[in-house]
Amino acid sequence: MKKERELFGMIAQRKKYVTAEGVEKALTLQAQRDSRGEPHKLLGILMLELEMLSSSQLLDILQEMQRKEIKENDSFRTF
Repeated sequence: MKKERELFGMIAQRKKYVTAEGVEKALTLQAQRDSRGEPHKLLGILMLELEMLSSSQLLDILQEMQRKEIKENDSFRTF
């Protein structure tokens, strides 16, 4: 059974880089941009542009997501 992946905003909040309200604000902005037909921006990029995250915090979250993905893929590998 595959474990549900932890989303970007959840990790940012768990690490106390942003509040739940900050995640909601960025998600709302993302949805508004999408509904206006503007190019889609990833949540982390929006948070960086809104100065909710520093570039080092963004990289930290992305690296954690990558480590978890690699670990998940390795656990499904058969030899």
